[in-house]
Amino acid sequence: MIEYNFSTNLRKIRKEQGVTQNELARGIRVSQVTVSEWETNVRYPTVDRIYEIANFLKVPVNALLSDTQENDGKAY
Repeated sequence: MIEYNFSTNLRKIRKEQGVTQNELARGIRVSQVTVSEWETNVRYPTVDRIYEIANFLKVPVNALLSDTQENDGKAY
């Protein structure tokens, strides 16, 4: 179920930071449709892209992949 956790975590972290799908997409050089597909479990990013996403959002990779994490009550 890592795909589900990733999609849920990505959407939650992105929204908490006030980043739009389009902003994330531009920041890591993919289409907005690709980000949407990641967030809805249609597609899954490569490992390299996961690191790019984490760097862009300034979170540890584990924050995107983890089933449950605690950090001040947030999902990462």
